Amino acid sequence: MTKEEWKQIEDELVYGLHHSITLRCDEHIVYLVLSRANMRLKIMILLKDADLAGIITKKHDELSDKEREIMEKLFCKKTKNSINKSELSRSKLSKREKEKILSMNKKYVYYSPYFTSFNTLRRTLEKNCKAVERVMDR
Repeated sequence: MTKEEWKQIEDELVYGLHHSITLRCDEHIVYLVLSRANMRLKIMILLKDADLAGIITKKHDELSDKEREIMEKLFCKKTKNSINKSELSRSKLSKREKEKILSMNKKYVYYSPYFTSFNTLRRTLEKNCKAVERVMDR
């Protein structure tokens, strides 16, 4: 897709001209929907394939290889610490104990269907998909 096509999709989605926009990302049909999550507007990706619709609710270790590949390709990659540093700083542990806990801190990765910005969505799809094209709604 060209820059102008991405700009047109962003304008239509963000400024409310369309409720959803349909894209074909490689062999998958996805819908982009502007939705509210945690009191913020976010762009959500919905999959058209009924077999993959429940992919969001599954745990990462329950996914098949195909489902995991689709999540990595289409969803927003997030990284999170296993230890909340702000809670740790408020705790009444000694400095040495806090350092020990932080040294054991591990990060984990998860995939979310929510994108906080349109540019993040565009970069993700351009990076992970070979062909992205708009499917005109009838």
